[in-house]
Amino acid sequence: MLGSLLLADADLTRWFMTVKLPSAPLLERVMETLRACADMLAAVPPDSQPGEAEMRELKGLAKKLNRCRDPEKADLVGLRRAKRDGDGEEELRKAKKRKLEREKVQKEGDDLFGPALVKRDV
Repeated sequence: MLGSLLLADADLTRWFMTVKLPSAPLLERVMETLRACADMLAAVPPDSQPGEAEMRELKGLAKKLNRCRDPEKADLVGLRRAKRDGDGEEELRKAKKRKLEREKVQKEGDDLFGPALVKRDV
């Protein structure tokens, strides 16, 4: 970005860098790097298009990028819809889980003191 700014307005870039980097040796090293970037940018014609080989390479990179992304986030509308529609199922599952836990606790409470006493006729 600063390399392109150096191409557009060298004085502004020089002033900005002197404000941000008051150290002279560091400033000169950064300015040399910016000049190299500006020269590289100036070497590329502004209306140039990537060649066929470059386009194939870029398409391959785009495919890799799409594979690396989170597949759930690729379809945010579908993800949101599934989340909204699946809420009823989620609540049923939670209710069943609570019921099973309640029954388990009740059973453990009954077993704590043993089975109920049965009155015998003697």
